[in-house]
Amino acid sequence: MVYSADKLEEMYPDTIARTNILRLRGIGRLMSESIVIPRYKIPANLHEPLAFTEAGEKLVRELKSSRGANWGEQRIAVFLQLHHDELFVDPERTDIPALRAGLSEEIKKGRIIHPFIWGRELYDKAFNDVPASNLHSLNSKRSIEFLEGTPKGVFQVSDTIVGPWGALQGEEFRYVPPTLSPRLYHCERPGCLRAHQTRLNTSDNSIITVRNRLAKKLFQRGGSNTNWSRFLSPLESRLYGRYDDGRSGDIVGLITECFSDVELHAITLTAFGDRSLDLRKKCSAEGIVVRDANDFLRGLSKAEIAQLLLLMPDAGIYRAIDSAIRAGEISIPSGEIRSPQLNGRRSGYFETTLQCSNRGVRAHSANSWTAMRRIRRLIRDVYAGSTYEAHLQWKIRDIEGATQDEKLDNYIASSEIHEIIRDLFLSGPDVFRRAADKIGLLGENPHSDSELISDFTWKLGFPLDLDDRGASDLRDNAKALRRVAAEFSHYGEEQKKALRSHSPNLFVSLEEVLDRALVFATWLTTVDHWMAMPRFTFFRDDARKHMALLLSSYSAQKDDPVTFNENGVNTLFPLISGFGLLASYLETEASHADEHIRDESEFPEVFRETSLMDFGYRSRLPFLNFSSEARGRLIQTLRAVSRELSTGDISRVRNSLEHHKGTFPNQGDIFRCVDAIACVCDTIEDFGILPMVFKMKSLTRDSEWRSEYIYEDYSGRGVRVTAPSTVVVTGGPGISQNQIFVPGLISAGSNWVPRFIPGVRSDFTEMWQEWPRSRMLSENFIEAPEVLGDSGDESALEVSGSSGL
Repeated sequence: MVYSADKLEEMYPDTIARTNILRLRGIGRLMSESIVIPRYKIPANLHEPLAFTEAGEKLVRELKSSRGANWGEQRIAVFLQLHHDELFVDPERTDIPALRAGLSEEIKKGRIIHPFIWGRELYDKAFNDVPASNLHSLNSKRSIEFLEGTPKGVFQVSDTIVGPWGALQGEEFRYVPPTLSPRLYHCERPGCLRAHQTRLNTSDNSIITVRNRLAKKLFQRGGSNTNWSRFLSPLESRLYGRYDDGRSGDIVGLITECFSDVELHAITLTAFGDRSLDLRKKCSAEGIVVRDANDFLRGLSKAEIAQLLLLMPDAGIYRAIDSAIRAGEISIPSGEIRSPQLNGRRSGYFETTLQCSNRGVRAHSANSWTAMRRIRRLIRDVYAGSTYEAHLQWKIRDIEGATQDEKLDNYIASSEIHEIIRDLFLSGPDVFRRAADKIGLLGENPHSDSELISDFTWKLGFPLDLDDRGASDLRDNAKALRRVAAEFSHYGEEQKKALRSHSPNLFVSLEEVLDRALVFATWLTTVDHWMAMPRFTFFRDDARKHMALLLSSYSAQKDDPVTFNENGVNTLFPLISGFGLLASYLETEASHADEHIRDESEFPEVFRETSLMDFGYRSRLPFLNFSSEARGRLIQTLRAVSRELSTGDISRVRNSLEHHKGTFPNQGDIFRCVDAIACVCDTIEDFGILPMVFKMKSLTRDSEWRSEYIYEDYSGRGVRVTAPSTVVVTGGPGISQNQIFVPGLISAGSNWVPRFIPGVRSDFTEMWQEWPRSRMLSENFIEAPEVLGDSGDESALEVSGSSGL
């Protein structure tokens, strides 16, 4: 008999029973999506805890009459089916802890195997050990051999967490299901950014035969599983956090793919030290005794630590990570945003992913309105209660609107986010603490307002605030020297001492700015960003080594060679000369542009097959991909920088002020010097050869979906970008991401402005070096299709031979 969802609600009104059904479904999923050893037999501890309903008992008896099936296989087959038109397993009489313990024993003894799909271990192992011809699928023997010596897979469905510790019970429900199709390779196709799956297979075992016999029997009987899904969906959504914008199925990826072993050790040590998280108690409840946390953690694998951390709710994991960052146990450079690289996925209604920066962990939504909705919710939560509501009414009393809610919406729509945070959440210790607790901001935070505002914007889901200030410090130092120089027309010893006191800051900051500009300009024009890994990402130290090698080699061909230091220890002379050298080098290379033409095999396939879009990197020398007008402007700009600094007597003024060489400069000399510096600052910032990070300011879109994006840097300087553009580049920064623009350049044949990801080196980037690693596949290779859903016929009920149970 087929029951409607409403009827099932009448039959199972108890929430505990419904929750237990989800627990059973989760354990079943963890059993079935696995690899089992050859000639696997179902042990008693895996089926004896099961108690069946009358319909389930009937099915078991029917299977018993079949030849070749033993008692344990029949019972497990019915359990894994769980329900069809009726429920087969009794959720109240089944001993779920014992069932979980049985699964735990099988995992720990290596008889039921899950692959550890997280991080690079299997990916790199496949690159080294699996021939390209086998990447589609590995048979059962090769699958077991491939996984031998690798960590046990960490997954969670409902509140059962599997991994090296066996099967544990977590505090919070999650849906991070096991898979036998790990992402093990990138193909050789240019533009391939998503790793492809390889199917692992289990050994033949009789349980699969029994399950298929059961599936056939149920199909012949008719009926459907559909109503069970409808019945369980509301509870499932609530327990799994489907509508919780602060959670994500990314949690295991965050733990395993965003932190090094050392960092993960620090996070777990922090968790053990935070009594509010009760991790020690949770471990003890699972029979894992932790006395000295340092001793306990010594030698544990990433998989072991990840499984233990999952005993805590998501909020507890976030807190442990944030605490480790605040304490300086984890160093995340400013501007770095970490997210899972191999197994990242959006989940839940709000399509959330997890990200971590130096300001902590956040759940980032793919829905661009979520951050604004969060700030409105935070205002309502913080100002709940009559006293706080009165304060809010007073603060927005002058805003237009007939009701308080209308005024609040108008206030949010018309005010800068930073102003809202400052006015409503930093106006006193009480409202600050209420707001900080709501968004998971730790401690009393003695930071400045600007730091706290940046913390709030990050946690709420807005882009990271800019901490890049371009050449502003250099400008300030130049202005300071000019002010002192302007106070007197004649310089005595006291005046000379005052001028010399300002000199070091000015010339140190000048060398730093010129170094940044020369390094970036060289990288921008001479490094093949399309073939670099990661693409379109500017790592300053790496780029400086490239600049030093290239310009030193090119200069060695000249009569008066200049040597550049790859560690950044370059004085004014090579820095000033470097811009002119780079201009000459680019002109030389442009004279034989044909040598740099990219082979079409390196183009993404789409650009070889359509004229609708154009590939913007047809030359391996990026300089040649810009329009001829833009190339001319760049050459002029590079030479103008060298010329301005040379004619401004920069070196002579510095030598006199700092090294007491030559005649002390007069007021006119100093003015020319600082004016030349100010001119160069404007030139390199306006053109974009000084790498500066821009943040999206606004987006407008018309009815034809033509879009205009406005980005601003630290000073409010704007860059206008329109879309669509003829030129399409795969692997560049996302639309809303903070990014480096070069406004002085455009790609040939379009209005596309070059833009790049500001890269920083850290433990995270070290983990993901040489990523991705492309594989050359044979011509007859057919990629395994990803499973999208059931087909709706009898075959949809059958169990694939690749599954464990």
